[in-house]
Amino acid sequence: MSKTRTLAKEAAFKLLQSGQRPTAERVRAAIGQGAQQTILGALDEFWQEIGERLREPRLPDPLVEPVMTLWSQAVGTAASQWQTERKELEARIGALESREQTLTLELNEVTEARGRAETAAATAETLNAELQQELNEQRAERQTLQGEADRLSREATQTGELLKNERDARDRDQAAWLQQIDAARQATKTALAERDRLAKELNEAREARTRQEVLLAQADDRRKELTATLASRTQAFSAAQARAAAAERQAEDLDSQLERTSAIAEALKAQLRSGDETSKEMTERFDSLKLERERLVAENRTLRDELSVLRARREEFEISVQRALGQLERRVGPHAETEDDPAASPTLDRIPKT
Repeated sequence: MSKTRTLAKEAAFKLLQSGQRPTAERVRAAIGQGAQQTILGALDEFWQEIGERLREPRLPDPLVEPVMTLWSQAVGTAASQWQTERKELEARIGALESREQTLTLELNEVTEARGRAETAAATAETLNAELQQELNEQRAERQTLQGEADRLSREATQTGELLKNERDARDRDQAAWLQQIDAARQATKTALAERDRLAKELNEAREARTRQEVLLAQADDRRKELTATLASRTQAFSAAQARAAAAERQAEDLDSQLERTSAIAEALKAQLRSGDETSKEMTERFDSLKLERERLVAENRTLRDELSVLRARREEFEISVQRALGQLERRVGPHAETEDDPAASPTLDRIPKT
């Protein structure tokens, strides 16, 4: 038997003597050591030994039954407490196992992190070696650049002397250039004055052209107005000429009718001479025909007078149109002759004549 089991049994017996129920926590607190399973096994053996002692025949008969009853109650109570404590212990064991799994996972993560850190450290060492090598190369390059800088400094000194000489020559050239610039400025001022004069003349020419365009527009409006008037009067004259032609044809018809009437009158006169019985009737008819002839002659004379008046008015209208067109051509000038459409301007040749 191990020492832990012996100590656990002794502690359980002392707890039982003090009136306390021996449990795994109390026993472990009393002895201060031992695993949970070992203490539980020792308690099982302790209760088994207590039972064997209680079954021994050394007890008096009157005490056997009370002791057995007490023992049964103690065993039942101990079993109930044992089940409760066992469930609690199993729950704690499950929690500890979960905690152990969590710690295992954390340990794995820490191990992986450590591996990554070691890898990073190795990489850093490699990088450090590369940087050290690069630093050595840069130092060598720096020495080379320092020598190059010294050489460039010497060349800069020489270049400064050359630049000073060039600057002196440039100052001399600049003085000559300034004189040329002054001369060019004077020439520019003269050219600007000439340009202003030409611009002024150009503005005056533009204003004159604008006035001429206004006059041309007015003349064109007047020409259009006269053209419209001429067209309307030409149309009226054509209508009057048509009426005059109709009147002339009517006059010719009246002349022919008058001739026929005269012939009839002569025939009637002959009949009057040959027949006395109808002389009075024929005389009246002759008088009526004579009156009709005089009326037709007067009407023909009136129509001829109207035709003469229309012809006189036509001649006056042609003269006024010719004067208006002459004034329009003098105002418009050659510019209007090139721009206007000759077919759009009516002339006297387009006016119908009788």
